[in-house]
Amino acid sequence: MQGYVYGVTQLVIGKQITNTNTNLPHDTTPTFQSHVAQFNAADLPTVDPLPGYAQFYAHMAKTLPTTIKHCLTEAFDPRCRAYIAFKLRTLIPRTDKPRRSTSRN
Repeated sequence: MQGYVYGVTQLVIGKQITNTNTNLPHDTTPTFQSHVAQFNAADLPTVDPLPGYAQFYAHMAKTLPTTIKHCLTEAFDPRCRAYIAFKLRTLIPRTDKPRRSTSRN
């Protein structure tokens, strides 16, 4: 995913994708250009990248996929456990009736 993020970042700043990874979708550039063509960007200001921008984009391309992966994992784990518990409760019949606690303090 790092190569994909870096490639899209290159497209955003007006450069061509230099990543030669075969896992990068071949339609990334045409899809991006098609998306950009839907908006009138002629009046938007453009800024030439500052010296050293490549190191910043490389770092961003490395940390962004990690952040996304962690967000997906943290959201997935509790939902997966809740789903499995639900399925087990529905698949395994209870043979005893739940009892109310009768002890009082």
